[in-house]
Amino acid sequence: MPVLDVRTIDTTPGADPVNPFTPPSGWVGGSEDYRDLLRQRYRRVDHYQRIYRVVHFAQRQPVNITGPYAEEATCIIETLSRKK
Repeated sequence: MPVLDVRTIDTTPGADPVNPFTPPSGWVGGSEDYRDLLRQRYRRVDHYQRIYRVVHFAQRQPVNITGPYAEEATCIIETLSRKK
C-alpha cells in the first residue's frame, strides 16, 4: 500500500501519484485547470480523504509545497483549513 507523505507536496505532474495535489504524469494545464482537477478529485472518496489528511496536518505543522502549482495548492489547503 502506498504511503502519503503529508509533509511534502510536489505539484509537478507525475511526481507523486499518491498525493492528491500532484497532477498525473503527462498532465498539462494552467492555474484554473489545476483548480478544476482538484475539484474533481475532491468529489472522489479516495482523493477527498487524502486531501483532508493533508489539510489536517497543515493546520498543525508546516507543509513543504513545491512545483508549478505550489501557489494554487497552498491557496486550496488554506481555504479548506478555514472550512473545517
